[in-house]
Amino acid sequence: FAFVVDQSKMIRAALNIGKRRFSSAAAASAGPELKLTFGTPHEPIYVGKTVSGLSLPGEEGYYGVLAAKTATIGQLKAGLVTIYHIGGEEEKYFVSGGFAITNDDSTTDIAVPEAFPLDDFDQEAMKREYQAANKVFSSSNVPEEKAEAYIQLTTIQELSRAMGVNL
Repeated sequence: FAFVVDQSKMIRAALNIGKRRFSSAAAASAGPELKLTFGTPHEPIYVGKTVSGLSLPGEEGYYGVLAAKTATIGQLKAGLVTIYHIGGEEEKYFVSGGFAITNDDSTTDIAVPEAFPLDDFDQEAMKREYQAANKVFSSSNVPEEKAEAYIQLTTIQELSRAMGVNL
């Protein structure tokens, strides 16, 4: 039993040493910065902007991006891109899809066909568009019309989630 107590003290001491080393290393170096390039084919939104992090709507679900993380390439679905600026401010854009590439050098490039600040959307117009698309989807026998209505429905559903709007 005395061995278990002594071993327990050693493990706690080792964990505390690890915490001190990690804290000291973190304090000694702020680490690399995350540089963001984000834009559409017709308009750059940010070029080389230093940010603290990102939240992106990947095809498999939302994922975060920070500096000094593993390089990734992600296909984006319609959803919310959240940019976390240095100092804590958040900026949100609704995107229709696209791609995000995070490189080993802590740069992330986001290319999307369309991106709109979340504040630019009219909630009542969104509800009307949803009802119109739902009507076409429910009543049309033309595959192309039905497919287009489905895309509108799923996009508006994602937008409504991002805005906290009940359709």
